[in-house]
Amino acid sequence: PPLPLFASPPPLVHSLPPVLRSICDHDAHSRLLAKLLAIKSGNKSKSHDEKQKPWKRIEVKGGGKLQHKFSVEDQDHCETPGEAYDDIVPLLMAVCSNVGKRPDELMIYDPYYCNGLVAQNLQARGFHKVYNKNEDFYEAVRSGKTPAFDVLVTNPPYSNDHVERLFSFCTSCDKPWMVLVPNYVYTKDYYEKLLASGVRPFYVIPPTRYEYISPAGSRGSREKKTSPFVSFWFMDMGGLNSNAIRAFRKWMIQNPELERRPQLVQKLRDLPQKMRAMFDPQRRRLRKKQRQAMRRKLLRQIEDKSAKTG
Repeated sequence: PPLPLFASPPPLVHSLPPVLRSICDHDAHSRLLAKLLAIKSGNKSKSHDEKQKPWKRIEVKGGGKLQHKFSVEDQDHCETPGEAYDDIVPLLMAVCSNVGKRPDELMIYDPYYCNGLVAQNLQARGFHKVYNKNEDFYEAVRSGKTPAFDVLVTNPPYSNDHVERLFSFCTSCDKPWMVLVPNYVYTKDYYEKLLASGVRPFYVIPPTRYEYISPAGSRGSREKKTSPFVSFWFMDMGGLNSNAIRAFRKWMIQNPELERRPQLVQKLRDLPQKMRAMFDPQRRRLRKKQRQAMRRKLLRQIEDKSAKTG
């Protein structure tokens, strides 16, 4: 049933795991881990590709080669991982309560089509009415043919001015929106203008860095995972932000068994240091000993994972 919205105790505070700030993409991260393992084992002869295990496929699969009905950039094609949707389920349930619908009745709109995994991921979590079709979003906006929806949920292309144009649509549609974008977005002029207009978004921070899925046929013949940027959810429920925030905190307190414990942040000034953008003046640079400690912890994590997998 929809989650009732009423006051709840303060949220539990969960710290995020350390991440390496000096690493700008997932490939560099993988190379560093492979190098650390090679040094630890004393075997430096094997290449990174020989050590790297095949990517695991996402729990649901898209279909076939990409054929889009609009202009696309290959580097933009990345599907959102399932755990990113897990992190916003409490807020989608809050929207259900606000509009008086069950999860399977909630109308979700994702205007950017990649390979069809969006609908499958959300349907696997009980949200069956998902509009994510292979069509030109901007043409739909120009012609006034965007679908009816209760909430917009999307991970837009990062290139060109896609993010700016999306936020322009979000602030004009008078509907709740949940947008997954890189952390640097909040340092952009267009986002500062959005805040100056009176919009007061809040943020959902993942417990671990999201890894996106590049479908086969977009950046190569095989499906790949990538994590070029630290990313988190930017969202606004209009005049219902307070209710949604209370619902999220109540959900987390009532479900202590959840493996994933995302963190909700109401103000940019409260962002964890590990999630701050590179050019944020409030971001602190880690000391040398801290960076070394993080590398040691990463090595221990890899060793533990290798021991478990045999």
